[in-house]
Amino acid sequence: MRNDRRSIVHFNVTDSPTAIWTGQNPCVERVIGSIGGECLDRVIILNDRHLRCLLREYVGYYDRSRTRLGLDKDCPVTRPVEPGAAGRSTAP
Repeated sequence: MRNDRRSIVHFNVTDSPTAIWTGQNPCVERVIGSIGGECLDRVIILNDRHLRCLLREYVGYYDRSRTRLGLDKDCPVTRPVEPGAAGRSTAP
């Protein structure tokens, strides 16, 4: 995990995590909690391959779409803000 923009640079899967393996980093622990609560708690994992596929998709979402308050509601992979004139808004 990169601390400057809090983006995930690598992930792996193990069936026996240790304190050394997880790194005891509070940012990493927060990401692990987010992965569990937002992704893995909602599906049944079939095997290692399925888990890796889900994690790959989640990491893409986490870095490109999920905003962070600590980044002024931006994503780790920053996106340009569209001007209001780029489209029209509709009320629900």
